[in-house]
Amino acid sequence: MYRRNFPNDPGFADSIAVAARQQQMQQSLGSNRTRGVRLVRYLVFAALLLAGCCLAYWNEARAVARDRILYEGLERVTSLPAAEYHSTGNEGRLVHVSGQLTVSGWCLDPEFRVRLRAYRMQRTVEMYQWREELEHSEVAQPDGSSRTESVPVYRTDWLPYLVDSRQFQEQRQHQNPRSLPHASINFTADAASLGAFELAPVFLDQLTADTALKNPPSSEVPLEELSKRGYQWLDGHLYAAGSDPRRPQVGDARIRWSYGGLAGEAVTIVGRQSGSSLAAFPVPNGEIDSIALLARGYQSPRRMFAWQLAKSRLHLWLLRAAAWLLMLIACFVPGSRANSSVAAGPAAAPAAGSAACHSLCVPVRLPVTGSHRCGLAASPARHGPDADAGVRGAACAGPPAAGRHCRRCQAAEQNDRGADLMPSVLEGFN
Repeated sequence: MYRRNFPNDPGFADSIAVAARQQQMQQSLGSNRTRGVRLVRYLVFAALLLAGCCLAYWNEARAVARDRILYEGLERVTSLPAAEYHSTGNEGRLVHVSGQLTVSGWCLDPEFRVRLRAYRMQRTVEMYQWREELEHSEVAQPDGSSRTESVPVYRTDWLPYLVDSRQFQEQRQHQNPRSLPHASINFTADAASLGAFELAPVFLDQLTADTALKNPPSSEVPLEELSKRGYQWLDGHLYAAGSDPRRPQVGDARIRWSYGGLAGEAVTIVGRQSGSSLAAFPVPNGEIDSIALLARGYQSPRRMFAWQLAKSRLHLWLLRAAAWLLMLIACFVPGSRANSSVAAGPAAAPAAGSAACHSLCVPVRLPVTGSHRCGLAASPARHGPDADAGVRGAACAGPPAAGRHCRRCQAAEQNDRGADLMPSVLEGFN
């Protein structure tokens, strides 16, 4: 009666067919998206693997060429008996020279009148400031889980740079000054030489200011004059006026000096003799542009080259580890999709011993009473009760029975049973 009164109203079978078509479209889009993700994963895998292989090859070839150059340099180097004179017979050769450093002029800090007979001197200004650190802690939740909370912690320390307290989470109680009272500056002397040899800039750049000026004589640091200005000298630091070195406050400043290339210091150089100067020894068509070695103290040629070989080995292993890491990451890129599908459990894969129905399998109500079949034909062994999607060409075989139909077919069966009962229900209302 209901169908006679409303012939164009969709029934249960039509609703199922519409839902099946919508599901087919969604699954088709999902399949295309899956193919795109797999393509991207394989492209990333290929790129990482290629980058790791190229880095490993370049690193090994570079290390071999560098070691070869250093070993050849050790065999060709000529040790000079003294640095007080130079011979024209060694012009253009790789020479090894040891002696005491001579500095022309003074390193002078005009603001504090600190001077030092060294090639390089550095003034470093530090300020006592607040700094913010985030401490992470696990907080338990009522449901039994835990979450990570970041709590800011504030500490004071002597820092050679400004810390912007406006970026703190708690700014009112922790405020730093906006500027340093003095600037950090580097000072250099006019020139430096080793005996009768003048040093090229490539060697002067290696005279770094890494030695702290602890207890300078009064001729180098005018302590009396500085004390009259309110400064205090303690443990190699000059504290600004009004600050207590024992109990510093936020905003207090202190100054320290360091030097490199002190006059009279013994140094050893391996380089090219060019007239009355020492320069870098050029290396044509090599991984090393030139050989220009400098070390403090009296060192033998073998020890000078041994240090460079040790540095070469360190660089070799660091880049080798980076190349291995790239290749290891590349090996995990294609398998991450498969691992995630396996970890998804029964919702993503069928149970052991039963294959899945095809993802595009459409349950269709046939004229045979109570029988449902997928639109594609295949053997019954292709199906299982735990499957949501299956193999192309699979089909439910025969009437619905336990273990013979997929969940979609079982849902269609229940809807058809409701469709058979609906006319009797409507007749009861009429």
